[in-house]
Amino acid sequence: MGTMASLLPDRTVDGHEATPACVSLTDSDEILDALSSDTARKVLTALHEEPAPASDLAERVDTSLQNVNHHLAQLQSAGLIDNVDTWYSTKGREMDVYAPTNQPLVMVAGESGNEETLRRWANATS
Repeated sequence: MGTMASLLPDRTVDGHEATPACVSLTDSDEILDALSSDTARKVLTALHEEPAPASDLAERVDTSLQNVNHHLAQLQSAGLIDNVDTWYSTKGREMDVYAPTNQPLVMVAGESGNEETLRRWANATS
């Protein structure tokens, strides 16, 4: 079995290390709600592969634009994705481009406030 450090890798984003964001399960209702749908998880997975506007995502995950927009709003509200750019369609319409937030996310069982303990433990085992 690997160490906890392998589960909590620091990730380099734009030349800077991104420490995992730790969220207590007791404080994670919005995140869990946003990820409760299979379609939402497919959308988030697709965005990890490549940032995209809603219309491209609808095609990639084989669902309606309305459905994708609903899940994008929930994922954005939960802090899992951001609007990172604006592209223009061939018809000249502005399209918001979405991508995952920069930080990896770790959900921690237990009370709020234990997140720093988890980070210290992970760093000690690396």
